[in-house]
Amino acid sequence: MSLTDLEIAGALQHNGYDEVTALHRVPLIQKFFKAAQLDAQLTAHPSLRPRRQIEFFTGDTKWNVDNADVIAERIALPAKTEWMGGTWLDTAPLTYLARVCDIASRLLGNDWTAKFQKRLLNRGELLDLLNEIWWLGCWKGLQRVTPSPRAEVSGDNDWSLEMENGLNLKLQVKRRRSDLIRLSHPTIPPYGLFDKLSKRFSASSKAQFNVGVITIYAGITDSVLRALDDYFVSDTSKNVDAIALWSPGVAEGVPSCFLRDRKSGGIIRGLFDLDPVDLIYDTANVHPISRSEAAGDE
Repeated sequence: MSLTDLEIAGALQHNGYDEVTALHRVPLIQKFFKAAQLDAQLTAHPSLRPRRQIEFFTGDTKWNVDNADVIAERIALPAKTEWMGGTWLDTAPLTYLARVCDIASRLLGNDWTAKFQKRLLNRGELLDLLNEIWWLGCWKGLQRVTPSPRAEVSGDNDWSLEMENGLNLKLQVKRRRSDLIRLSHPTIPPYGLFDKLSKRFSASSKAQFNVGVITIYAGITDSVLRALDDYFVSDTSKNVDAIALWSPGVAEGVPSCFLRDRKSGGIIRGLFDLDPVDLIYDTANVHPISRSEAAGDE
């Protein structure tokens, strides 16, 4: 199945893009669907909001009841559940995909899909890859992007960014899918947000900053900020110079992004630049909860 250019442009405008931006990004989306060999279909999850976000399917079929006890990460599924999924699981906003495709074509080249062909075809990794690329579009004065070298301890950093002021940012990108649980269980404290960050970095030099950039989904709440405070006073954070958090589609009054920097004296904060289009993802996360939870009995 394929989508026409007019259908894609219309969906992008429905989600909040202006006509010029929508038309510019249509061919980028068409190229992505072809490279990822995705069945190009759109959907809109049930939502209490006036305008439902139009989303694309990631092709990730592991979000099913047979695997739910493993994948759902502490979500107790009610009896007779037939489906689970939702935004940032088996779907994502079409405007988010358009934004990522634009970032990738500008910073990684028009052939970027060929460079990541294997990961594009891995449905379970698709949103992780898009998240890694999205974080490249959040920095002012970016001159050059390269994959980062191997750290001294273990693992690889995701990206090395050369900035026009001569500084170098080493990024380790994480997408904490498990944070979706807090949308249905907001009293559960965040967990594992900063796992495996420090060991991915070697100690930074004077003109280099190691930045952990993390996407979460249930909002940058007080409990998240307390977890960040605890992390920065622990030995497990020794090679991390700054943490940047982003939570798309959050409720009004909750910040969508937050950056804490303990080395650069505000330089990194001055480089961080969230595009206004990343504030319009009006998403609806859907996964099952029990009837008693829905009624507020627990």
